[in-house]
Amino acid sequence: GAPTGPPLPCAPARAGVRSPGGETRKYGQRCAQRSGGDGVLANVGTRDTARDMDVLRAALGDPKLTFLGYSYGTFLGTLYAEQFPRNVRAMVLDGAIDPAQSAADRNVDQYGGFQKAFDAYAADCAKDRACPLGGDPAQATGVFQGLVRPLIAKPLGVGERTLSYNDAIVGTIYALYLQDMWPALTAALDELRRGDARVLLSLADLYDERGSDGHYDNTQEAFTAILCQDQERTTDRAAAAATNGRANTAAPFSDPGLGPVGALDVCAFWPVPPTNTAH
Repeated sequence: GAPTGPPLPCAPARAGVRSPGGETRKYGQRCAQRSGGDGVLANVGTRDTARDMDVLRAALGDPKLTFLGYSYGTFLGTLYAEQFPRNVRAMVLDGAIDPAQSAADRNVDQYGGFQKAFDAYAADCAKDRACPLGGDPAQATGVFQGLVRPLIAKPLGVGERTLSYNDAIVGTIYALYLQDMWPALTAALDELRRGDARVLLSLADLYDERGSDGHYDNTQEAFTAILCQDQERTTDRAAAAATNGRANTAAPFSDPGLGPVGALDVCAFWPVPPTNTAH
């Protein structure tokens, strides 16, 4: 199915966009206010969700849990098995989580995975003479950068809206999740090189769950609240810049070319401490 959340909800800033600490801090405060307070935020992490799952297992009368986990469900299954090993009958997980890996390393590895997906797409696209990234997959990253980097300084108008650089990266990443979406990405990039951003913006809207009425589902915010509880926070701007630089190296197709950014993400200002860290 489609991706179930943003690629890196608590990752460093990617496009050199300013991220003032005041606004970022307010985000966490508003989230607490609109979710029921700090006490709610403190208990939405995966550790606590796994405990809820065990309550559901018992309520259903199942002596042991049978679980299939995709995407985030992989992490949920892992923490459940860690906390309730005797209550697991069988688990199928589509990914492996290393609980000892730091959040920074996991983020960098995930960007590396997106670059592999981009390279696979580019190789497939190059089979067609009309590929907007050209016929040489080795040059595709550079061609893509040339298409999207101008959006940093000058977003492209789409009716009353605009396609920003971040929108372009999100729309591209959405299409990279599924091979069935590659033709849509090709159409989007072909339009972009002709100055039309409608298809690429629509891909970003799908990922961000924007409805036809202009309202967004709160999945992105929910993932932020959950993941801020699930990993250690980076509060050192130099460390954030170093992680951002590593992510740029791992995924050059999404590197804005502005150098590492030391902006702290929203998790650095989260109002409650994490309930899970690397271990």
